[in-house]
Amino acid sequence: RSNQSQRVVLSLRSGIPLDDDTDISVSVSSNLLRYDTPDTMNTDDRDELLLTGGLELARRWNRWFSTHLFVDGAVDHLVYLSRYQSANNVTIRTLRLSPVVVWRTADGFRNAMRAEVAASYTVFDFEDQVGGVQSYSYRQALWADSLVVPVGKGVLLEFSGSLRLFERGLLRWSEFRERPERTFKELAWWPRLRVRQWSGVSVAIGFRSFRQERTVIRDGVRRYDGAIGSSGPTVDLEILWRSGGSLLVSGWRETQRSDSRTLNAISNLMMQVTAPL
Repeated sequence: RSNQSQRVVLSLRSGIPLDDDTDISVSVSSNLLRYDTPDTMNTDDRDELLLTGGLELARRWNRWFSTHLFVDGAVDHLVYLSRYQSANNVTIRTLRLSPVVVWRTADGFRNAMRAEVAASYTVFDFEDQVGGVQSYSYRQALWADSLVVPVGKGVLLEFSGSLRLFERGLLRWSEFRERPERTFKELAWWPRLRVRQWSGVSVAIGFRSFRQERTVIRDGVRRYDGAIGSSGPTVDLEILWRSGGSLLVSGWRETQRSDSRTLNAISNLMMQVTAPL
């Protein structure tokens, strides 16, 4: 069906050096969307306003060690113009805090560690007047690590992994009271051995694994609600040409599981080619 949308975006980013080794940057943006349709029977007409803001503090302690701190937040308000859709009017507020530590050495060793806490609150404008509409909250904690270790001439040991804990619950925004309903734990890891013995060519083999465990909370009692996961070997081939182009071929044999049952075995292949113009 025909429709007309108008979007206005305003953004500002500014960076200020506090001293020779410390920088601070601030960014803010405003995004307004108006969605209209000429059909009077259509109830999808809506306005949406998204406001975001962020702050980054970076400190270089020496040539090998640096730290970063990210703080950002957003408010997203969606309003349907039709009374038949007004029950879906919603405001989403999010806040995130993430410190990062980066350590590197001259021989190619690099370790980047990141932690993150985040919260999101989805509040329906008319939940007190409309039955069956319930606001909810989402909170998470994340720990991630990325590691590169030279183990020989042209040979690198690479590792990336993360642990994420998050929960979803019912929310009473006016009282700022929550009742957790579900919790999740996700563990992902991916070690690889990369070989660069030829100019512009690298080959990596590894093993990727992911697992998510779910828990249901009822009347204050936690109950295991199953797990899903996938794992399998990976292979990557990357070729860089002197002209500036590149070829990347990645493969992954993925075995999908639910608890202890094997569901599927899928072969994934991706090829990416870039060339300068």
